Amino acid sequence: MSKFFKKIFVLIRKTIRFILFDIWKVAENELSKKNKFFLRILKKIILSARVFLSSDLALKASALTYYTILAIIPIFALIIAVGRGFGFADRVSEFIIDAFSAQSEIVPYISEFVNNYAESGIIVGVGVAFLLWAAINAFRQVENNFNKIWKVNKSRSIFRQFTTYIALLVLVPILISLANGFSIYIDTRMASTLGTLYSPFNNFMMQLLPYFFYCVLFTLLYKLIPNTKVKFLHALLAGVVVGTLFQLFQYLYINGQINLSRYNSVYGTFAAIPLFLVWLQISWLIVLYGAELSFVSQNLKNYYYESDTAKISRRFKDYVIILITKIIVNRFEDNLPPVSADNISDEYNIPICLVNELLTQLVEIKVVTEIIDEKTYEKTYQPAFDINQISIGLIFERLEKFGSEDFNIGKKPDFKEVLKLINDLKNKDIEITKKLLVKDI
Repeated sequence: MSKFFKKIFVLIRKTIRFILFDIWKVAENELSKKNKFFLRILKKIILSARVFLSSDLALKASALTYYTILAIIPIFALIIAVGRGFGFADRVSEFIIDAFSAQSEIVPYISEFVNNYAESGIIVGVGVAFLLWAAINAFRQVENNFNKIWKVNKSRSIFRQFTTYIALLVLVPILISLANGFSIYIDTRMASTLGTLYSPFNNFMMQLLPYFFYCVLFTLLYKLIPNTKVKFLHALLAGVVVGTLFQLFQYLYINGQINLSRYNSVYGTFAAIPLFLVWLQISWLIVLYGAELSFVSQNLKNYYYESDTAKISRRFKDYVIILITKIIVNRFEDNLPPVSADNISDEYNIPICLVNELLTQLVEIKVVTEIIDEKTYEKTYQPAFDINQISIGLIFERLEKFGSEDFNIGKKPDFKEVLKLINDLKNKDIEITKKLLVKDI
């Protein structure tokens, strides 16, 4: 028996070592397509879990929980108001009740608040401003958190945020109604076709339907929310994983409440509120993990260098920022379309994290300008002014001067001499390279 446990222990140790270290040493070019596919999936899940554990996602989830509490009534009120306008408010209400099946005690309170909003006439007039503000602010917080995960420093414009989020609020009840109508149609057709076999098939489909719905919902979320180009397959992977995790969490949460009788005896009916907050917190953690997974999935090959990128030397960073500027300038000189961060990363094998960081710096010092395609919303970059004026010295000079220097340190006379010496040395280097144009190197 001891030998058996020893073998199990050795197997577990080898598995842990493979997951943490050896998996990154496997030569993918020696594997079959099938094994390479599963190896990459495993790498993406491991990397995203590692990032999840090392980042401050719990803090972000707490902030999103707070904004959700503020916005949940206004959002549902707007959705039901739109549904009522199209004549299918009952279907929308049923959907909301199903979506919050894990919160059966608090759903009546939410429904009562929503009905009070709708029936009191607050949906029209001054109340609209508050409802829209609360809903859009919640969406903006989700987008900001997704953008941070994707290393995107610029959110959508206010106009694009308004139009996108309002479109979502209008489309959701319509899609719910269409989905319900389609479900009823399929239900009728399958009953007439399968006959006696329909009942077990129907039960199976009813169990499978929530998984499918959540997978589609989260796939769209990871595809559309970040203010950058997310490829569909990577959003789909995150959507399937998170949709499954979310449904599993719902199941465990609902069944776990059976063991909370002591908790309820202490808090009484008030227990529904802290439990609801816990449910929201964990739900947002799962959603944010999916955003990490989609980012890791799309940038897997460059993610290997993330730890090295964090420790990159100042000299090498200067080299890469000049290299990126040269790529942008040369494309402009050759009358080629503006280039995106993904194109630079893929073609020149530069980690995407580093590319996004340095492009942000170049935009901030006004050496390059960001262009957003109106159709695809893809961000591309081109020179901000005449390429015959973009020199090495000019870039270094703007980088050195960018940011604040208004700190009350080093005011002693001998410290001022040190500052003067450093500035003289840097200015000498800048003067030497001011006539060296980026396009000519």
